[in-house]
Amino acid sequence: AVEQADARPNHVYIYAVALDSLGETQAAIKVIDAADKRWPNHLGLSMLQVSYMDKTGNTDGIHRYLSLLASVAINDPQVKEWTRKYSGVNT
Repeated sequence: AVEQADARPNHVYIYAVALDSLGETQAAIKVIDAADKRWPNHLGLSMLQVSYMDKTGNTDGIHRYLSLLASVAINDPQVKEWTRKYSGVNT
């Protein structure tokens, strides 16, 4: 999904959601991580990545995504919750 020439972030988002719905959340995290290299700082993909990292407990690197989210969506209730939850975690 990420490597296709005509791929777009919304295609990756839909693909990741589909993977998660099939119980393949770790695969979805990997797809979003690869997409982040092509579309760094994409708000929708970052929100989805943090939600999956939070869901699985695989929070290695979560602060990079939270930093972006806090800078552009600090008033979002979910972003506030994640920021509080992970403010003391060294990941």
